[in-house]
Amino acid sequence: MGEWKVPGFTELKALGSGGFGAVVMARHDVSGTPVAIKYLRADLLADPEFAQMFRAEAAVLASLADPNVVRLYEYLESPAGAAIVMELVEGVSLREILGRQGRTTAEAALVVLQGSLLGLAAAHRRGVVHRDYKPENVLVAGDGTSKLTDFGIAARAGDSPMPAGTLAYAPPEQFTGGPASPAGDVYAATATFYECLTGRPPFSGTTAEALMYQHMSQAVPLEPVPGPLRPLVEAGMAKEPGRRPVDGSILVTELKRLAGGAYGPDWQHRGRSHLGDAALLLAALWPSGAPPAVQGTAVHTVPLRRRLLHSHINAGKAAIAAGIVIVGAAAGAAFALSGSHQAAGLAGTWTGTYVCSQGETGLRLAIQEASGGALTATFNFYAVPANPGVPSGSFTMTGTYSQAGMHLTHGHWISEPAGYEMVDLSAPPASNGGDRLSGTVTTSGCAAFTLTRSAS
Repeated sequence: MGEWKVPGFTELKALGSGGFGAVVMARHDVSGTPVAIKYLRADLLADPEFAQMFRAEAAVLASLADPNVVRLYEYLESPAGAAIVMELVEGVSLREILGRQGRTTAEAALVVLQGSLLGLAAAHRRGVVHRDYKPENVLVAGDGTSKLTDFGIAARAGDSPMPAGTLAYAPPEQFTGGPASPAGDVYAATATFYECLTGRPPFSGTTAEALMYQHMSQAVPLEPVPGPLRPLVEAGMAKEPGRRPVDGSILVTELKRLAGGAYGPDWQHRGRSHLGDAALLLAALWPSGAPPAVQGTAVHTVPLRRRLLHSHINAGKAAIAAGIVIVGAAAGAAFALSGSHQAAGLAGTWTGTYVCSQGETGLRLAIQEASGGALTATFNFYAVPANPGVPSGSFTMTGTYSQAGMHLTHGHWISEPAGYEMVDLSAPPASNGGDRLSGTVTTSGCAAFTLTRSAS
């Protein structure tokens, strides 16, 4: 990135940094509009596959002009660097509010859910699934309105991307190989709503394996939830996607019906007031460090119309920013893919363990590569000292590898101990010099695995 700066802006302060670059607060010199600018790491744009992956969603994400989604102004690219310019939200993340004051009122929780669900609904209408709805990605302004941010691991509805997300809120199917769907966002939004109401997430497993098991197998504890809102939570966090409201707009409709009956016609006014008060109490954490001049009113923003540095970079490509920017106090999530390299060089024997319904189990994969990214493998499972009762078994698998990593599907059993299920395996590209794979075993009751390449 070097010393390149976006022309036409005066930078005021640093807001944060991460794997994609640094974020600064700046002022547009012509209009005076405050913005957040994220400077992208040059190596990410220099990688053709990575850049293509971002730009594939550009036209869709650029069209998400919705008051409940953080706005994208423009994307700039030059030989010296690249940057994105986003709306600066004067306020704090919902995570900051929950961390400082604990649970919210029921009306405030309903207002937060409604606002960010409307943002989700805008994405869902465009066929985009957010996949990482959580308190960190909901921004609350000084007037109590909320906005959704960070589409860093978004996917098209119906696609089956690599498992990724935040375990405390993600739906079961997101880590077991299921296709991305708006119903998955509904689950995560409801889990966040639960935390607003109760002061804690719905499940509290201390390990990834425990959390995954709870999401897949345990009922949501409804006792701490106010009685009138339990049907909303129960439906939104149903284990099966088909039993949830199908998208954000449907859940908003049900939310309004329940809220009006339980909390009266002025529930939205009271909820926004409570949220605004909470955000104003944390004004020192706002990007500017203070509330706007008119208390309780979000900073006004206007469209920025400036010529892009390269005429061949069209406005649609600006949408890559929606996946990687840090706005206000909310940090962008890491993208699901580990770089751009092909997951080549997988051939060989890999060993490690995974945790399934039968407990910790030894895992051995003998992988053979063929042309066109095709894979064949033999999967072996066996007892380990921590769980000596596991019988051994094996079966064949076939699959593919690509920039996104490998995916192996079960073939036929060579031996089949009673009570065992066939499994699929998904893993991102090998890391640690190509000697380590980590991923998920995508069947009910199973969890993450880590494999190390064998010397043999």
